[in-house]
Amino acid sequence: RTVKLDVCFPEDFPRSYSEGELFYEKKNSFFIYDADGNEVPYTLSGIRRHGKATSPALKTGDVYSLSIDADLSPMGYTEFKVVPADEGVRTRYITGQRTGSLTAENKYIKLAVQPDGRISLTDRRTGRKFTDLLGYRDGADIGDGWMHVKPSADSVFYGPGAPESVECVYDGPTETCFRVTHRMTLPERMRDEGGRLFRSEERKQLKIVTTVRLGAENDFVDVCTQIDNNVLDHRLQVLLPTDVAGDTYQAGQAFTTVTRPVGADPETTHWKEPQYGDRNCNGIAIRRDENGGLAFLSKEGIHEVNAMADGRATLAMTLYRCFAKTIGNDDYAQMDGELLRPLTFTYRIMPLAPDTSEGHIIRCRDELQAGVEHYTVLVGDDYEIVRGAPFLSLDGEDIALSIVKRPEDLEEKTVVVRLYNCSDAPASGRLTAALPIRAAYGTDLLEQPQKDVAFTGSEIPLSLAPRKIATLRITFA
Repeated sequence: RTVKLDVCFPEDFPRSYSEGELFYEKKNSFFIYDADGNEVPYTLSGIRRHGKATSPALKTGDVYSLSIDADLSPMGYTEFKVVPADEGVRTRYITGQRTGSLTAENKYIKLAVQPDGRISLTDRRTGRKFTDLLGYRDGADIGDGWMHVKPSADSVFYGPGAPESVECVYDGPTETCFRVTHRMTLPERMRDEGGRLFRSEERKQLKIVTTVRLGAENDFVDVCTQIDNNVLDHRLQVLLPTDVAGDTYQAGQAFTTVTRPVGADPETTHWKEPQYGDRNCNGIAIRRDENGGLAFLSKEGIHEVNAMADGRATLAMTLYRCFAKTIGNDDYAQMDGELLRPLTFTYRIMPLAPDTSEGHIIRCRDELQAGVEHYTVLVGDDYEIVRGAPFLSLDGEDIALSIVKRPEDLEEKTVVVRLYNCSDAPASGRLTAALPIRAAYGTDLLEQPQKDVAFTGSEIPLSLAPRKIATLRITFA
């Protein structure tokens, strides 16, 4: 993966330079090496002087924001060595991924910012192009924390709105970043005048800032949407037209994805709660056919999807809802549900090849949620990089990790590992530990013992039925 990290330098780092002959901006001159002594190129995206350090040896320092391509050890640590350059050497990497002012590409994806600020992605593996991504749909919301309710006299606004600015924030050999600022003009709130409920004629500007990052080793783009919400009584959705054939989609749930029909269900028209098409998910939504497709992967907080039957097979992901009602309280008696504050949403958009597995999609979402912890340690010139053995490693394309934890009875030298097969076919794999195993057996979800599990040394072979959940209790020698 291409990963972002902050490296904290002591303020007296021995090598520095400035562009040109004058001292315009001080930059440290350094190289990064991996455990095999290979030089690791990086993209420098910013410097924060006298910043707070994530380091056990430094309280403050100069924090350099970098992106590197990293082969990370599973469930363990991976060290890179930052070395001062020789005297007079100015370290920089001047090539990037951009192919034009607002286009960039890596081995998987061609990314372009369209004139209106939306983006397009072309999957280089299949040639398939996805256009008009990251538009918006905004409708009224008179519901509460339990359910979305739209008024009879709704006015639905479509964006992206007016593009205020389009920037290339940085470009380097490992990552390229574009930022687009939009302003949508929306009704200020709901009005109730003379018994007539409607979205107000008064308007406000909703500022939406979207950052899109393309990492050199990533088969997805990272997106961060920041909104300073100043509008009441509305629901904002981000739109991803997929142009995928078919009338079903997949939505992430606990331990699996479920397949659902797209659009509203006309059979529920006269029900107490008709199915308009808005359904829950755990942050994963997928539309695909035999030629591939597109997946949305949320870090947190995005739990509603509408797979629309709109001619473009659009995934409408609810970013947030603003409502005045809370059950048992009067309208506007408390304003927490209106979310009048800055809001940040982090997610990924992944083009899918025909052979992209569900396990790969789920692992990509899990990586986004877990993040990569990193910190800086000061060492001597003669320090040798330590290769950290993985505590556990998991092989098996369709087998995903749910959790690793201490058992509820806190038995020493023991962990509970929960795995699941996220495919519709039997899956096999292998769980390998850093320590020799003394005992292993399967349990139910309450950690009650069921049967012994075969192991050899530090390895446990895995064989899981379709959609099977397996909980293992492992005691080390």
